[in-house]
Amino acid sequence: MADDRTIDAEVRYKAEVQAAELERAVHDMTYMAPSYLARQGLLPGPKKHDPCLKMTRISSEGEETDPSECKRLSVAGAIRLANKVAVEEELLDQMKQKQQQ
Repeated sequence: MADDRTIDAEVRYKAEVQAAELERAVHDMTYMAPSYLARQGLLPGPKKHDPCLKMTRISSEGEETDPSECKRLSVAGAIRLANKVAVEEELLDQMKQKQQQ
């Protein structure tokens, strides 16, 4: 859709922005999922001897941990938030320019 010149430029731009937001959502769902966080040791494990959680404990044996994972996730979140704010400001500026015309 972004390469189709028969579609209005504004619609193509909005489609690009929406696609980027969906990509971010998929990334966040993947890297913030409880199973991923538990694998990285960022979530506490289930209580021992709890009959309801007997089969849910995830073993981290053989899993290589990344010491900078928490910092990278927080930096990535800050960058995404800053980008979102910048895109929203740009869209507001475009809307204001259209209203002035």
